[in-house]
This record gives sequence, C-alpha cells and structure tokens, in this order.
Amino acid sequence: MDGKVYNEKVKNPRAGANIFSILTFSWILRIFWVGYRRDLEVTDLYTPLKEHTSGILGVKIAKAWEEECEAYQRRLEQIAKSGSQKKVKEPSLMRVLIRCFGLTTLLYGLFMAVMEILLRVMQPLLVGQMLLYFNTMDIDKSYAYGCAVGVILCSALNVFVIHPYMMGILHMGMKVRVACCSLIYRKTLKMTRTALGETTIGQAVNLLSNDVNRFDVSIIFLHYLWLGPLETIIITYVMYHVLDVGVSSIIGVASLLMFIPLQGKKVIILIVSINRSN
Repeated sequence: MDGKVYNEKVKNPRAGANIFSILTFSWILRIFWVGYRRDLEVTDLYTPLKEHTSGILGVKIAKAWEEECEAYQRRLEQIAKSGSQKKVKEPSLMRVLIRCFGLTTLLYGLFMAVMEILLRVMQPLLVGQMLLYFNTMDIDKSYAYGCAVGVILCSALNVFVIHPYMMGILHMGMKVRVACCSLIYRKTLKMTRTALGETTIGQAVNLLSNDVNRFDVSIIFLHYLWLGPLETIIITYVMYHVLDVGVSSIIGVASLLMFIPLQGKKVIILIVSINRSN
C-alpha cells in the first residue's frame, strides 16, 4: 500500500445543470473563474460524468459482445443440425456498436438534420424576401420586419443548436472510444498463453493509444454522409422551383459537385505526404 492521500474531486456540475445552463455552457464558468484567480490543480478538476465512466460503458459493450457471440454460436448449431452449407456471419463489432450507441447517434443526426435543412436553408430565403422589400413597393412593411426577425432567430437558434450538438457528438465519440478500450482490455485479460505468444504488446498499445482515437473524429462527420446529398437535393429543388432559377441551378450545383473528387484527391495526397514526413 502506498502512503499517498487521494483527495476526492469536485462533483461534475454538468450532471445537475438545467437546460439553460447546458445550452449556454454556463456550468463551466466556475472553473474558468478559479483558473483566472490562480493556477488550476488536479483537485480542481471535476469527476467524469457517470455515463462516461469506463466501468459502465465497458459492462454495456461487453454484454452486447457476449450476446453477439452467443447468437453466432446458435446460428452455427442450427446450420450444423440442418446440414446446410450456408455461410454464417462472424461476430461484428459494428453491429455491437450500433446496438449500444446507434439510437442516440441517430437522434443526434435527426437533430442535425433539422438544423441544417430548416435553419441553414431558411436564412438565405428570408434574406431574399427581405431584399425584395427594397426593390418593390408591393411588399408590406410588417412582412419585411417579420423576415428580418426570422433572419435574427435563425442565426440565434443556429448558435444555440450547433455548439450543444458538437459537444454531444464529441461525447458520443468519446464514449465509443472508452467502451472499445474497455473491451480490448477485457479481451487481453482472457487471452490464453498461446494467443499471448502470437500478439505483441505493441499491437495492444497501438490499438489503445492510436486506432481507437479515430472514433473521436470520424463520428463528427458521420451524419454529413447522408445530410450532404439530402441538403444538396433540397437546395437544388428550392432554387429550381421556388426561386425560379431554372436549369442554371442544376448547372451551378453540378459544377460544385465536380470539384469534390479533385479536392478529395488533393487532400489524400497531402495526408500521405504529412504521414511520410512524420
């Protein structure tokens, strides 16, 4: 036993914060004020949220993984009894992650879709309607004021929505990473001597310190894989039918889409060159 004294950390104020405090991040102001008056110490840091602890996340994903392996064994037994030559799908970590975090991630995606499709698309349309007031005298002044208020509300709601969304989706990526780290750790404890002889310590360390970090970044752009095409179709439809731009809208959008493969190729070349230099 060591003789060190471990002080209990301060309870995380995010756990009991109200909706206004969560949207404005005012629950974090206390630690900023402490850091302004003096240097922060370890005892000033908050305890992790209960939902972020590796114990809870590890048990959750370990249970889902065991269920996945048991389902795989049942399928093998059923095929062996029937004498079929059908190939059985092996246990998939992707299915386990979807079962554990899929619903919450989907809700974040729907939340992001409302922001991107409604707020982002409505704001330029309202600006266009407001500019018509200065070009023609047929538009009522109250309607123009309403459009101006709508532009302000879209900007304000965008600020109140995007930052909590980014914080939530980053937390989700962190939870996936912590859960996978816990699952890897549990797996290494159950490995046999033969399996340990075939696996190096460097492989396990690389998984825990490097590979799992991809979850933190990739989940941020996950929903843009389907939101991007959907929003492009909606904007093209609005320009073609609502704004009466006509065929020019399709040509303009197509011109922008043509640069995506070129841009992706250039980015890949830069990433490869940076990795080589490192």
